[in-house]
Amino acid sequence: MLSVMAIIIELIIVFAVLHAGSFLLFYLVIKQDDPAVRAMVIKEQQVKGKARDELVKSVKKAHKGSGLLTAKWVEFGGGFYGLVAVLTYFIVEAQEIIELFSSENGVMDTISHIGIGTLVNFFIESILNFITAISWPIYWMGEGQAAFWQWFLVAYAGYLAGQIHAKSFLKRQAQ
Repeated sequence: MLSVMAIIIELIIVFAVLHAGSFLLFYLVIKQDDPAVRAMVIKEQQVKGKARDELVKSVKKAHKGSGLLTAKWVEFGGGFYGLVAVLTYFIVEAQEIIELFSSENGVMDTISHIGIGTLVNFFIESILNFITAISWPIYWMGEGQAAFWQWFLVAYAGYLAGQIHAKSFLKRQAQ
């Protein structure tokens, strides 16, 4: 009974995180004045081939100064896959930072030993974390207690709910 409760709590957390992340990203993107950005992310129009490549460049350019989270989301392709990739990237990066600063030597000793080698390691780890993020289904299959298909369905439901919530919130604000 305890493991069923743990699975339910895990799935609620997955739903809440994806809902909040989706809401935030869609809110920021829809709030943009650039119609190309909105068109790509909310998929108001189907764009293919060279026109799609130009649109992606426009979206990336529009998001350069809009914040790390939104820029990374667009970089990972936008949509559900992109959102989970961004969240996976930030989770893996945060775990590594926590691991680095929670070493036996303490925070101050860790900071005092940061050098070129540490910076090179950060760069290499960041690339490896990017690879982990773009292959997030493999990463998340080994995490948690819920079956992956349950996790996936709940995550996608949270993503859709956040998107719908952001659109309706902005509609209400516009009226």
